[in-house]
Amino acid sequence: MKTSLAQLPTEIIEAIISLLPVTTIVACSQVSQQWRHLVLQSPYLQYKVDLRVAGLEDNSSFRPDLSIAERHNQLRLHSAAWDRLQWNSTEDFTIYYGPWEFLSGILVTSDGSGLDQFNLGLAPKDTRFKFKQPPSVYTHSTERCWEICLADIRVHDFIVDPSQDLLVAAEDLVRLHRKPCHLHVLSMTTGKSHDHAEVPRIDYQPSLQAFEFMAIKFQVQGHFLGALFSSSSTQAELVVWDWKRGIIHQRIIGIILAFAFLTDGFLLFVSKATLAAADVPVFNVIDLARDHAQTTNLGDVEYVCTFEYPPIPLDLSPWQYTMVEIRTDPLSFVPDSALFNTSSADQLFVITCVVQEASVLVVPLSTFMAHIRLCLPKAYGDQKSPRFFSFQEWGQMGSRIFFVQPSDVWICYAHGMKFIVLEEGADNMLVFDFNRLALRKAEANPSNNPSTMEIVTSQSSVNPILDELQTSPLTESDLTTSLPYRVKKVPVPQRPGEDPVQAVMISETSIIAVLSVEEDMIFRILSF
Repeated sequence: MKTSLAQLPTEIIEAIISLLPVTTIVACSQVSQQWRHLVLQSPYLQYKVDLRVAGLEDNSSFRPDLSIAERHNQLRLHSAAWDRLQWNSTEDFTIYYGPWEFLSGILVTSDGSGLDQFNLGLAPKDTRFKFKQPPSVYTHSTERCWEICLADIRVHDFIVDPSQDLLVAAEDLVRLHRKPCHLHVLSMTTGKSHDHAEVPRIDYQPSLQAFEFMAIKFQVQGHFLGALFSSSSTQAELVVWDWKRGIIHQRIIGIILAFAFLTDGFLLFVSKATLAAADVPVFNVIDLARDHAQTTNLGDVEYVCTFEYPPIPLDLSPWQYTMVEIRTDPLSFVPDSALFNTSSADQLFVITCVVQEASVLVVPLSTFMAHIRLCLPKAYGDQKSPRFFSFQEWGQMGSRIFFVQPSDVWICYAHGMKFIVLEEGADNMLVFDFNRLALRKAEANPSNNPSTMEIVTSQSSVNPILDELQTSPLTESDLTTSLPYRVKKVPVPQRPGEDPVQAVMISETSIIAVLSVEEDMIFRILSF
């Protein structure tokens, strides 16, 4: 005698369904009235579905005393607050001018020499760091504040990875003579050498010409530390270290404008290619797991694939200002610090390109990875040449382009699938959300959506809220993009008589508005 799955005890059916992906759980709820009732009446299944819709992952080891129903209630409150952009506390955090970062919900500031670029010949000085993790009522994360001091180190810039308790601090790169760049690999909680770093200080001698101001931009992904060294010349150096071993994994020299780690295994960087007799920017992807020559000229690099940027004539001569930046939050959280964290699969890359004015291309990690998987060895067999994806192939459906002016300082204004920017005139903040599941839920229940929210699913090249912006040098026919999104607008948290907000940043639990008052910087923290 055959027994159908539906005849099994409810507890067993629920246990089986709980192992399925969320999309399959939703499909199961549509099979019959019995299964729909089972899914809707199961606190755990509903919590799992709503977590995925919100783009979050449960942190079961944090506050295990809370029941599933209690965790689910906090999740609902958290999602509703973000839908309406209703924060529950405001705090001002004042510092002196200096470099800062806001990654994975932790604000890091220093009194280093990031703005003292031309004060040459100064003796080393101590550099103080302040760390602040704002509290969150909904995720139950508590406020954490601490300070460290690096004695006799004049810090030019730094990067942190909270999940690894990692702080990499670069000493001042402004120099009169050629000398190595010193990268200190430290604990962000103690300021001491990192326990997992075999080499506590990495010394690197860039090959860029002497007597030039050198800029450096960092990213960390797992055991990889990436740094892009650039100067007033068109040449740049992209170096990837294994920071735990203190050795160079790969070094690329050439015209490189920006870079970002996609995952622990893939690195993306922006260079130029000549198409139709014009130099245009392209995204190149390399596989970090493959063996590489330690030093490679750009023309000799082995790529997994290349993505075309929307066709933009790109004059890379030093006489025309051209800038490309890639910003993303690597989603590295302090273990056991919140009820739920942003899903590691939900990551947004915000690419800013400035030729005559700024265009912002927003690309989810899933868009890049879907095309990269087509190029892996099992897919292309003995194919040797990297695959080239035209923008029509990969970008029209998988990205969205805007013409807005994001902040021109090196800060993170993307987190998970959200992207925040100041509206023209700095009177409002705009939060763009590219979470598709949340968008579908909003479309299915329009009466629950706040009046400040707009859903955009049609093809467009310019955000309809910002129609008044000037025409871009890119032609509209080249800019058809259709990645759907929601956008929410809220006035900037500014008080009468204050200077305009300079920048806004975002995490899963807070928005930070950056203001300046005389010689101080004010970070206005809006906590959710």
